[in-house]
This record gives sequence, structure tokens and C-alpha cells, in this order.
Amino acid sequence: MQCSNDYLEYVFDQMCDDFKKLETVHLDETPLQIIEDCKDGRKKGYVWMGMSGTFETIQMALFFSPGNRKYENATMILGEDSHAIAHSDGYEAYHKDICLMVVGCMSHVRRKFVEAQKASIGEKEIRKLSTREERIEYLDSHPGYKNILIAIHYINKLFKIEETLKKEGSTPTERYKRRQEESLPIFNEFFVYLHEIEGRYLPKGKMGSAISYTFHKEEYLRNFFKDGRCELSNNLAEQRIKPFVIARKNFLFSNTKKGAKASTIYLSLIEFAKINKLNPYKYLEYVLDILSTKGLSNEIINSVLPYSKQLPKNLYVKKNRSD
Repeated sequence: MQCSNDYLEYVFDQMCDDFKKLETVHLDETPLQIIEDCKDGRKKGYVWMGMSGTFETIQMALFFSPGNRKYENATMILGEDSHAIAHSDGYEAYHKDICLMVVGCMSHVRRKFVEAQKASIGEKEIRKLSTREERIEYLDSHPGYKNILIAIHYINKLFKIEETLKKEGSTPTERYKRRQEESLPIFNEFFVYLHEIEGRYLPKGKMGSAISYTFHKEEYLRNFFKDGRCELSNNLAEQRIKPFVIARKNFLFSNTKKGAKASTIYLSLIEFAKINKLNPYKYLEYVLDILSTKGLSNEIINSVLPYSKQLPKNLYVKKNRSD
């Protein structure tokens, strides 16, 4: 904690400033219990994370420990008057005019329909059938279950197009064009279909809730088609926040707010180092050595950033011959 307070926090603050300059980002948050807050009556704390979009030159992942889930934390991370395109889940904090545009997550939409699929009696019954003809006959006679599968099929078609674009290494311009030609018609058909079947389900049922959730997020889901740099889901953030989630299973909680802040600073530098192909241990050792001996001037701080061109080559992970 002392090293974090005396040295690493200055590096972290500079990375935060650079993060606010990015044009496309991903945001997420996850619970973290802070014992000090529990004594003050707050039972559940949160850690937030922001990371670079796919096409950003600087690739980074930063963790923040405001200790709560208040809406203003999103503005704190992105900065005032942000002009970024932010990908997020459905949390309303991201929908408070915090940036240029918020892009919804189709993976969260798909999960809602998958939950409806798993809860349906049809999911168990159809597995008992051995032939394709039997399954088709079952679906025709059980439209409630069939509608769920059709909805999921629409979403999977959208993700399939994205997989193809990724394999082809498509540029943002190429992605934008292909999405207008191939993905947008599917997306529009999906919503037309949901409107057709909406009245067939109880609003509070699994399928009814999935349809309602999708309609509620439509504005943000459609933003995906406005810029070729956008992603169909916020999975990048969910994958990048996993190291913290896994580590939390071991350390369980933070005792103090200062401890939580130190933890997120260390984790930010470690994940940042990994993204930039640096050995995390050697990198942290180097940063602490340089800052403790050469000072904390802006020039020195910028020279030890994970994306600095001045870092020694021995800090980078050596590639295998097969790479």
C-alpha cells in the first residue's frame, strides 16, 4: 500500500488521463466487499473497470475502487464532456448522457432468451425425441417454445457475421458497410418478430421479461450500427474483469478503502502489462526502481507507462519459436 501511495498512483493517474482520451471503450463493474464501508452501513461495494476498444492504438484495462455503484462513477472514469463511444451492459448508470454514445450488449439480450429456453418444459421434452421429423413436429405443436429458439437464432446469426468479420480482419469501414448490408436487416427482422409474439407471453414470465428487456435496450443496441469500431457485445470487458473476479475468490474482501484502491492500482498495472506483452513482475519491479531513484516528474512517469516506447526490451515476454 505504501508503494502504491508513494509511486504507482502517479502512474495510474496518468493512465486514467490517457484513458479519457480514447474514442471507443468498454465498461463493467463487479462487487467487492469493503469492511470499512460495512461498518458505516454499506453492505455491498463495487469495483469498476474501463478498457480500450478493439481499434484503439493504446490497449489498456483500468480498475477503479469508488466503493459503490453510484451513477457519477461512470463520469469519473470517462471524464466530463466525454466524446467516447462506450460499450456497456444494461446498467442505467451508463445511460445518463455520460459520453458521445452508449452501445448496448447483445450478449446480455441472448442470455435472457437462453434463460427462457432453459426454464421451458420444451427444453426437456424435445431432448427425448430421436429424429429430426419428431422435433419439427414438436416445435410446430408448441409455438411458445419454438418462438424462443427463433429469437435466439436471430441473435446467433448476428454473432456469426461478427465472427466472419473478425476472421477476415475487416477494417472499421469494411465492418460498417457489411453490417448495413447483412446485419441490420436481420436485426430489424428480429424486432419485428418480437413485436408479433410479444402478446403471447406473460410480462413477468421468462420469455416476456426477455422481450421487454430487449425493447427497453433497443436504442442502445441500434447504436452498434452507427460506427464500424463498435462491438456487438460487451464481452471484451467481461473477459478482462475476470482476473479480478478470480482473485477475489482468494482475498474475499478489502479491509479498508485505501486497501481497495491499492489493489485496483496493482491489478491495473498487472493487466496493463499483460496486454502490452510485458512480464508483470519485471515491469512492476522496474517501475518502482525508476520512480524511487529518479523521481516523479511527468517525463519520468511517462517513460515507465506500459505503452511507453522507452521501456527496456528485457521487460517484454519472449515469444516462442512457434509464435
